[in-house]
Amino acid sequence: MPAEQVALHEVGAADAMVDIVGALEGFEHLGVNRVYNWPVTVGAGWVRAAHGVIPVPAPATAVLLEGIELGPNGPVTGEATTPTGAVLLRVLSSGPPPARWRPVSAGSWGAGGRNPSAYPNALRLMSTTLTQLGYSTRCEQDGAAALGAARATPPSAIVLDLIMPGMSGFEFLEQLRRDPAGRRVPVIVWTGKDLSLDERAQLRASANAVVAKDPTGGHAVVAELAAFLPSRAGVA
Repeated sequence: MPAEQVALHEVGAADAMVDIVGALEGFEHLGVNRVYNWPVTVGAGWVRAAHGVIPVPAPATAVLLEGIELGPNGPVTGEATTPTGAVLLRVLSSGPPPARWRPVSAGSWGAGGRNPSAYPNALRLMSTTLTQLGYSTRCEQDGAAALGAARATPPSAIVLDLIMPGMSGFEFLEQLRRDPAGRRVPVIVWTGKDLSLDERAQLRASANAVVAKDPTGGHAVVAELAAFLPSRAGVA
C-alpha cells in the first residue's frame, strides 16, 4: 500500500507525535543505547476511540504487542498500554532485562495527569526520590489509610495530593487538623488541581505549603521538605 494511503487516524494526533518525538529525544539526551522491558500490563475494560468504543487492549496495541510477554493487570483499570506506548516498546526494546543488572539512581517514574481510583499515579516517583535523599518514607494508597497511619504514628511531615480515592486532600487536612498532634505536622500539598480562590484560601489556613505538579514541582517539594526537616526525618 502506498504511504499516502495509510490511514493514521489518531496516531497522527499532536499528543502521539509529542510522545514519540519526546521519547526519542529524551533517550538521545540521556545517552541511552539499549532499552529492556518487563512483562507489559495492558489493562482491561473499554476505551473510546475515533471508531467508537473498543475493547482493551485496542486492536493496534494487540498487534504491536504480539510476541511480547504480558503481565497481570493488578489494580489497573482502563487502558494501561496505548498504541503509542506499544510502538515505542516494539521499536526500542531489546526484550527482557539481562539476568544480572541493577537499577541506577537516575531512574524514576513520572507523575501523570490521570487519577486512578484504586492506585497512586505519582507515589513511586516521590518515594524513590525522597529515600535517595536520605528521608525515611511511608506511602499509603488512599486518604483514609494515610489518615489512619498519621494518627497512629504522626510523621515528621506529610506530602499530600488533593485528589485521592475515598477521601480528598481537603477532607484529609480537615480531619488531621482536629487532633493536637495532627496540627503540629507540616503538610506540603503537591497537586495538579486547578485551585479556586476559595480552595487556595482553605489551603493557606490548613497546609504549610502548596506545590504545583509541573516540571519543577518535584524540586520544589524537596526544597520545602528541607526547610521543615533539615535532619532528614520521616516523611509520609
